Amino acid sequence: MLTLPIAAPFMNGRLPATADAMLHLHRLVSAGLSLNNGVYPRWAPHLHAGFGYPLHNFYTPLWHIIAGSLYITFDFDAVHLWLAAQAAGVLLCGPGAYLFARTFASRPAALVAAAAYTWAPTRFREIWDQGNVSQLIGIALVAWVFWGLARLAKNPSPGKAATAALIIAALILTHHPTAFYVLPFAGLYTAASGALAGDNHPDRVRRIVVCAAAYGLGIVVGTIYWLPSVTEVQYTRLDQSISSAFDVRNHFKSLDEILGPTPMLDRTAYNPYRPLNIGIVQVILAAVGCATALWPKNRLNGWQRGHVLAASLGLIGCIFLMTDASLWVWENVPFAERLSFPWRLLGMTAFLIVPGAAIWVEVISSKWKQSLAAAAIVMIVVSVLPAAYRIGGYFPPFEGKVTAADAQRYEDIGVLGMTGENEYLPRWTDFQNRPAAQPDYSLYENLDWFFQVWDDSIPQSATVHQLEKSGHRTGEKFEIEAETPFALQIRQMYFPGWEATLDGKKIEVYPQGKQGLATVDIPAGKHTLDIWYGGTSNQHLSMWVTLFGLLICAGLYLWQFFAPAAAPGRQENKNHRFSLAIIALSLLWLVVNQTYVIPQTTWFRPEKPLTQPDGMETAVGVQFFQPGIGYRLELIGYTLKQNEVKDDLNLTLYWRALQLLDGNPRLNLTLTSRDQTQIYGQLSTYNLGFAVENWPVDQYIVHNVRLELNPNVPPSISVLRLKVFDDQAIWQTNQDTQDLVLQEIRIKGENWDDLPDSAAMVNVKFGDTLTLKALEATPQADSLELTLYWEVRGDIKHDYTLFLHYEKKGEPLLQADQPPFGINYRTSEWREGEKLVSHLILPHPLEADTLLIGLYDAETLQRLPITDAETPVQSDGIVLSLEN
Repeated sequence: MLTLPIAAPFMNGRLPATADAMLHLHRLVSAGLSLNNGVYPRWAPHLHAGFGYPLHNFYTPLWHIIAGSLYITFDFDAVHLWLAAQAAGVLLCGPGAYLFARTFASRPAALVAAAAYTWAPTRFREIWDQGNVSQLIGIALVAWVFWGLARLAKNPSPGKAATAALIIAALILTHHPTAFYVLPFAGLYTAASGALAGDNHPDRVRRIVVCAAAYGLGIVVGTIYWLPSVTEVQYTRLDQSISSAFDVRNHFKSLDEILGPTPMLDRTAYNPYRPLNIGIVQVILAAVGCATALWPKNRLNGWQRGHVLAASLGLIGCIFLMTDASLWVWENVPFAERLSFPWRLLGMTAFLIVPGAAIWVEVISSKWKQSLAAAAIVMIVVSVLPAAYRIGGYFPPFEGKVTAADAQRYEDIGVLGMTGENEYLPRWTDFQNRPAAQPDYSLYENLDWFFQVWDDSIPQSATVHQLEKSGHRTGEKFEIEAETPFALQIRQMYFPGWEATLDGKKIEVYPQGKQGLATVDIPAGKHTLDIWYGGTSNQHLSMWVTLFGLLICAGLYLWQFFAPAAAPGRQENKNHRFSLAIIALSLLWLVVNQTYVIPQTTWFRPEKPLTQPDGMETAVGVQFFQPGIGYRLELIGYTLKQNEVKDDLNLTLYWRALQLLDGNPRLNLTLTSRDQTQIYGQLSTYNLGFAVENWPVDQYIVHNVRLELNPNVPPSISVLRLKVFDDQAIWQTNQDTQDLVLQEIRIKGENWDDLPDSAAMVNVKFGDTLTLKALEATPQADSLELTLYWEVRGDIKHDYTLFLHYEKKGEPLLQADQPPFGINYRTSEWREGEKLVSHLILPHPLEADTLLIGLYDAETLQRLPITDAETPVQSDGIVLSLEN
């Protein structure tokens, strides 16, 4: 009942416009396509613009398979199946946490634990902003995994071992990133729970062995996914495809955010930012639970105390791993960086709260236990209500049934292969963007396994006709007549598993061309080609291993069925009044929430003026126009919390659509030097923010952008510039410009560490704040390359200019005065401790024999005195000989 108010909004039949909703909707349909043709989903022939993509071989497919089966068997609507899966992910949370907590706590305590787990703030970010159904269900299964292991450790039996194994396998097959970080915790728990539940050493060993066997059996059942995924990832471009958006270094969170409260979200925002936090009440309850377990007179047994203390240590470890202090861990643990987002561990932290949230209730007297447990539940729910509501739009409804053709249309915005980074692109292809050759969408309206030949590979002297379906469910048959031999390509990218026969005899399939298409050699004459995706040996082996694991589980259940019934244990005195009260309160809140709070009030959801977005620091108010068409949008303002940058820049833009948009407008963000001669960083997005075609005119859009700096950028003051463009043109602003200057930003940049051997040591001081450590002069045909190595010893209050005077036998010849960095980094902007390198290109009169180098104040023209080895130099300049 605690979960119903969260799941109820999914009953409206509309698809929320979340980041990943469409991806998972089309993955569902893709799995249905394979199942409709009688094969386990591995290769998706319709994806990547009809060139095929190994989506399901690398992305865990369990819920897609379940929903896809209902989709093809009963003709259920795909959107409703997505919504049902999202609701199921929510509804699974409460019972799992409750059952796990009941293995060491009473019913009131377990209800507090269930509320803390179900109403974790990360749950609402997942369902309303991200929409990753696999991750939502995977996080919900975490509690079930530990419940299965806990009940097995306490009372080992064949049936419980099979149940624990199947739950572990379900997690592996549902969301592999969640399984990656949960299974190590589960492995440790396997040993710890057996040791805590045993009465003596032999009994502990027996329980540990049973739990370990169930743990291993779960991994065996999950082999159908992980074996091909691990062994065949070498055939993809995964190592080359991860951009800064998926770089683990860019997604650490601060302790202030992780441990902070849940703020109210502005209703005027279309996609307000939800902090990635644990929940303030959950943190307090976990701390109280830990203190309770450490209290010497706590009246807890070893099983209870062990759960709380172990969970507390795990919680601290997860928080540490979400901060940048843990970078060395992510860089050194195999495959860890592939998780991309350390904050995924919020799912594990939500579970690790459970023991602490429950155990403090156990030490309270029976008189107050239920009342305080109910108060804790109310506090949990109220503290997270600001994050509990949908703020944002919905995707337009589909016209008719969702099909594979809709997936191809969705790929038009750049989401190739239904993955965020196109990361599983076969390594034999150079496709980085959507191929120019568009498929015929009408061919994919049915759920048939379908592909064609690549027409460009057919010579004029040959003919190719597509015949009826081949004898293989994943293949096509062609009749070919050729005057000369040629290499025939099919319109599918090559990947291990493609097979072919020519006139009934097996032939080789290999990759060819820039597209890396599956290719076969056709000799002259008339032939029949049968080509299909048959899968790899590891894919076949994994299915047999999983089937073997399932047979073991079935055998364990049969063993349990025929085994003598165990004697009933001690029954807890059940008082249903507390449970009935929780049910009644949940139903009451469900009714009030659905009928009044969501549609009619601004409770927990303030509504701010459209021109004053929540969190915006700098107002802009500049409009952009699409030339010739007139689409209009406004940059309301932005927030840039960094006054200086070193590696990357984090910017939040606040947009407003002045009319419904189309045409896929994009953003170009550039960080340049003041004189625009150097580009320090540049970013072009494939779209402008989030679901542009759905932007309403009465809400603002929050657009978070990360701009990476180029390597070896010098310390400087840079200028941040912004453009909007589409496939036709750069959009104009109402200031009659094509780019908009946002502000100047200090770049910390690279300082010199060691002076090169080629540099001449100078080590002279200019005034009290500067030292010229060394210089290099390299004469060219008509110029002189001069490199100066500076060390800043204090704050500089004036802008100095280098005087560079060429002389011949002491007589002035030519002046080439200029600031050390031009206008890009004035000396008054230099900071104490910096070690700067200025590169200058000077004219070089060949008759000059010396160059006098010094500094003077640009306003007063007064030269800055210099000291060489503590001795003042009268000329206030360094004499550089230009003679050989």
